Parts: sequence; structure tokens; C-alpha cells
Amino acid sequence: MKSINDENIFLLEGGHTDMVKCIKLSPDGMLCLSAGSDGTLRLWDIGQRKCISVFGNARKKKASVDYHTDSIWSLDASSKFDQVFTAGKDGNIFKVDLLKETTQLVSKGSEDFPILSLKYDEKWQKLWYSTPESSVHCLD
Repeated sequence: MKSINDENIFLLEGGHTDMVKCIKLSPDGMLCLSAGSDGTLRLWDIGQRKCISVFGNARKKKASVDYHTDSIWSLDASSKFDQVFTAGKDGNIFKVDLLKETTQLVSKGSEDFPILSLKYDEKWQKLWYSTPESSVHCLD
């Protein structure tokens, strides 16, 4: 069994300004998505070890439909790695089209009901998510 230590750190240049909360690797291992407390989603080229696209604005604190206004706590992606779903502290769920570089609000929530985790069911085109009330929800 390997231990987690400094030898296992894989640095990516130009990263988040706050904690990274979740990551997802593409099926071919060439790309990585990361999201975190700075309210941004970042797309990384693993081979180049650099960020190639950023969604969100870490300094945005007012309500907006452009993207999250607070920490992103969960993400999931389609099998083709072209669409990503993100959720977090603001209670909103967004769909990000990585090819068109656009964001779309899928479900409007509130900080009173943050979303802890999210899973995209590609076969049935549904989003499953959990909340602090110890409940699991399905969004058609």
C-alpha cells in the first residue's frame, strides 16, 4: 500500500486560488477537470500540466445565472467528456459545454440547501444529488 506524501504530488500550473474540492479525469487520461472553493471549474491538459480553460469568476458574490456564486463541491462529466455538471454551496446545478465553452443553469437553488454531491446518469439523462438533510434527489 502506498502512502500519501510529497512524492505523490502532481503539480498543475496556474491553479485554483482556494481549496480544490473535486476532480474528474477523462476516460483517456489526457484531461482533468477540477473545481473548488474559489467557485471555478478548470479544464487541464495533463500532458502539458496547464490549465486550458476556466469557467466561473471567483470574485463574483452577487446572484447570477452565469455560474456559481460560491464553492463548487461536486462535478460529473459525460462519457465523451464534452459536458460537465457542477453543484455546490450556492445550491445551483450548472451544465457546462466544454466544446462550446458555455454554461447553462439547470436547477436554481439557494445556500439554505447546498448540494453536497452530484452524479450524472447518462443512460437515462438524469442528475442525482445529495443534500445536508440526508436526502438524495433525482432531477429529470
